[in-house]
Amino acid sequence: MREYSGNGILKVDEVGSFESRYVLRFQNDGKAVIDFDFSIFNPQSHVLVNKFNDEKIIVGNFNGKLDNSSGTLEISKVVIGGFHSNFEYGKPFKETLILQVFDLILLKFSVIDRDEDVEIKYGLSNFEFFGNFITKKGNEFKRNLRKVNIEGDEISFIQIDDYEEVIKSLKERLNAQVTSELIIKNKYNYLKMIDKKVHDILTLCSFAMGNFVTDIYQDIYVNGELRESILKPLKTHPFNTRISVIDTWITGDNEFEQFLILSYPQYIKYKEILGLDIVIEYYITSKRNALMEINYLLGSITFECLESYLSEYFKSKNVTKNLNGFKNKTRSLFEEFGITYDENELKFIKIRDKIVHTGRFPDYQNSVNDYNKLINLIDRTLLTIFNYKEKPYHNMKTNKKEILN
Repeated sequence: MREYSGNGILKVDEVGSFESRYVLRFQNDGKAVIDFDFSIFNPQSHVLVNKFNDEKIIVGNFNGKLDNSSGTLEISKVVIGGFHSNFEYGKPFKETLILQVFDLILLKFSVIDRDEDVEIKYGLSNFEFFGNFITKKGNEFKRNLRKVNIEGDEISFIQIDDYEEVIKSLKERLNAQVTSELIIKNKYNYLKMIDKKVHDILTLCSFAMGNFVTDIYQDIYVNGELRESILKPLKTHPFNTRISVIDTWITGDNEFEQFLILSYPQYIKYKEILGLDIVIEYYITSKRNALMEINYLLGSITFECLESYLSEYFKSKNVTKNLNGFKNKTRSLFEEFGITYDENELKFIKIRDKIVHTGRFPDYQNSVNDYNKLINLIDRTLLTIFNYKEKPYHNMKTNKKEILN
């Protein structure tokens, strides 16, 4: 957890500004809360309290200075979550305003020139991997680093110091925590471009692992000095223990690195025209629920989402295809990208229809086996689009590592 304190100003439209001491707590799962000292003994405070009691949701923005530095803090959107009174005998009455943060938190410690070389560290949630490079810290050696060059940028993934304990906690509690950092170097001027590239890489990491891998924070260094931090209390998801489609461990021929190198240009090529970021989000979500019927429907929606883009895709190529019905769309998708399949695998559509209309699998079906078959079909589809053929992946249908044909 990170904690910052200082003097801050809360501004609420139609009410005014409030200036006081604050403490910001940013947790390892991406949640952020500000405790803001608050005096109820003035008319403006009464207006805010009454507005909160009437409307319940009050939105404002927050700016502050940091203790023990010349740094500043900026948040464009905070939500008042409530009030907390503290009565202690012999001490002044204290009221605390609880501010919940649902927007980026920008911390600036020092100015960065546009052309300065920067090292950017992204704190990654839920990313489990085994290192194939050894690093030294003090007298301790650890195999905790992986490197991959993606279209000219060297990307490093390094485990945090207490990685083993965090992973153990994730598997026991199924919560969300920072496990590692992605490190990349470039000019500060290219920060937006780097952010976009990292976001796309993390989407592919999420697909590879079957977990939502998100960057919870972003620290920017110049010559080893922390100049700027961006905390991101946005979308994080609990860890799940399902088997990854791509091996992120040290087995084989660095499969994870091969996957990123091959998949990244294909993902960028088809991201917009096939909606691959949304497709992957449905795919991962389908692995997260306890109820198998919901998992199966979400897996089916993964196909439906992908196929919803086919009309515009074929139109852009001046190609006419029969896209009437789920089966015809699926066959057209497979034929277009050379995805090998058996006609029996299209039975997933009939199972999907049965669940939609009855809420249950057909009586004669094995729900777990059918779900694993569907996930294997999705895996093969996306991996083929990503140009990952003739490479190893985990076949959910057979529960073995195989070569994708």
